[in-house]
Amino acid sequence: MLKYTHFAKYLVAVGFGMALGWWASLVNRDTPATAESEPTPLRQSATKSANSSTLQRSPTNPLTQKLSELENIRNLAEPGKPNSALINHLRKVLSTSWEGDRERDWGLFMAAMRPEDAEGVRLLFREADSEGRWYDTEFRQFWTMWGELDGQRAIEYALQNEENPNPVVIRSLKGWASKDSAAALAWAEANGGTNEKTTALDGMGDSNVDNLLAYLDAHPQDPNHDSALANIPHKLTYQRGIAATIEWSNQLCARTDLAPEVKQRTLETVLELSGRGGPAGLIKYIETSTEKPDTPRAGQIIANWMGDFPERGIALLDEFPEESPARFAGSKQLLEGWINKDVASSSIWLKAHPDHPGFIFGAKQLARQLEQSDPAAAAAWKQAGEQSQYRRQGTGGDAKTIPKR
Repeated sequence: MLKYTHFAKYLVAVGFGMALGWWASLVNRDTPATAESEPTPLRQSATKSANSSTLQRSPTNPLTQKLSELENIRNLAEPGKPNSALINHLRKVLSTSWEGDRERDWGLFMAAMRPEDAEGVRLLFREADSEGRWYDTEFRQFWTMWGELDGQRAIEYALQNEENPNPVVIRSLKGWASKDSAAALAWAEANGGTNEKTTALDGMGDSNVDNLLAYLDAHPQDPNHDSALANIPHKLTYQRGIAATIEWSNQLCARTDLAPEVKQRTLETVLELSGRGGPAGLIKYIETSTEKPDTPRAGQIIANWMGDFPERGIALLDEFPEESPARFAGSKQLLEGWINKDVASSSIWLKAHPDHPGFIFGAKQLARQLEQSDPAAAAAWKQAGEQSQYRRQGTGGDAKTIPKR
């Protein structure tokens, strides 16, 4: 009996303690914060974190742990000697089977590589090759980074030690050009051919597109001028945005020293990049460009981006001249996709636009589409297309027989 009495007292004490804790939480919730309970200002908190020996991050956070490992590995590096801690850790990273984790960690820890470490890291891939493990992404990233760190040594090593040096020379050269474009370009001109020169120019633009533009302006007769110029829109868009690219392309259109095909190819690229902004991006380009690329590919680019909005796409193409190759190719592609997807709405549009340059193609396409399901309508559309063609050729006929159904 005594044992049960003590147990009952214990339960009462526990219950009282829980009730007291619940009551205290209510008081604290309703009590205004005092000066001591106010949160530490962000600037003060950051200062405390910087001065504290322990980072104010969860020690179990995987990123925190990896950043700490990276810092420790960097601290173990000695000038002029390979960092064995880095090389061993990268060997461990390469043993990760899940490529997402492996590529993430490889990119993170490669940031600690120095020129002294590069040859040791290269040997890791030889080890992996002997064990039947190939790493494409990591291998390419390694050569690019070695090129950034010491391009001349990376290329010399490749030429002396690689069975197939050309691909890694090109990758190292591009990395080199992104950091020291003058030296990389000088090497390419002295030792390489067209491919090496193109790569050096490409790397030059990756770091700063203004450097590439200045070079091309100063060397209009360079054999690589036109191909390098065609790459400007991509680099300019990534570095400054599509509006800057359109402005640059407008200036390009005013030049009289460029061959028409060079202009057209470059403008096609600007149009493609504008399409990444969806219909609004294409509309902005059409409205703000002083000259549009009038080629079949340009029409196909608009059709590719406007496939889900065929009527709006055709309206955009109608901004081109009637006999425009871009207008014809783009309208044809849009109409074909529209008719295959939705006969009803596409036929309504065609009935309302019998004089459109795409009418003849659309009528013939509808006739083929309806041949099995509605032969009478198919025959009527076929006749409408033929009559429109006769009328356009000046041989009579009209479009009055467009089917009513």
